[in-house]
Amino acid sequence: MLIAAGILEYILLGIDYKNNKANIYMGAILIVVAFINAAVEWWQQRKSENTLAALLKMIPAKTHVIRDRKLESIQSADVVAGDVLFLRMGDKIPADCYVFSSSDLKVDNSSLTGESEPQERGAGNSMRNPLEATNLAFNGTLAVSGEAYAIVVRTGDNTVLGQIAGLTAGEEKAKSPLNHEISIFVRIIASVAIFTAAVFFIAGMALYKDFPFAINFAIGTFVAWVPEGLPATVTMLLTIAAKRMAAENVLVKDLQGVETLGAITLLATDKTGTLTRNQMTVCNVWTNGIMYAAT
Repeated sequence: MLIAAGILEYILLGIDYKNNKANIYMGAILIVVAFINAAVEWWQQRKSENTLAALLKMIPAKTHVIRDRKLESIQSADVVAGDVLFLRMGDKIPADCYVFSSSDLKVDNSSLTGESEPQERGAGNSMRNPLEATNLAFNGTLAVSGEAYAIVVRTGDNTVLGQIAGLTAGEEKAKSPLNHEISIFVRIIASVAIFTAAVFFIAGMALYKDFPFAINFAIGTFVAWVPEGLPATVTMLLTIAAKRMAAENVLVKDLQGVETLGAITLLATDKTGTLTRNQMTVCNVWTNGIMYAAT
């Protein structure tokens, strides 16, 4: 809306330069204010993304592979199909792989299948479902105990995790409740502003018969309805909320997610580990008709 008003100011300047020299500054101010609002929101969003990227870089993903009969430590992104991986406790598995030798290897599949208990992996298999196969380890899962040697069969987007990510990437991003409310507010304000500007333009033409004056009067009325500080205010409030959550060890990647989380009335999850530490904890004990708190 501000950019449209600024463009109208310059159109008037082109029609009558001598009597509308002030439009040079008015149009520039309106356009600059619009870009400042957009820049503030972009900067805050960028800052949040950079914080997340910095945290990810603090833990470089390394993988042990056997190449040319030598055990090497390489970046997980450099793993290719056919590589022989050496997996041990604490390793994050970088690709889908076939385990051909194992020494009590157990993997945490909770991020992929939701299973809270570590699953054993070895050379043998009696399952038909690939996700339940005991000789397959999947990208994104974690080795929690033991050691094993495995051959990489799929990497990147071809892995099970990559295919799931591809399905989610194709989904359209739904508007948050805040975005929905702001969209309604903007439509109402725009409608009222356009109607008011049209009324004042007609009144100016009827009273003064001066087209440039009537247009400037209408633009001034139109701009007066625009809440220039709304984007910056909303962004700042979300940023403050994100910083408070960061103090509680919760990193927010998308600022809109702060408001969306606060608008949730019911959150349904499938298994433990989705939102928790993947550890079942006894909170209360019911016995003999009496409830006891577990402390």
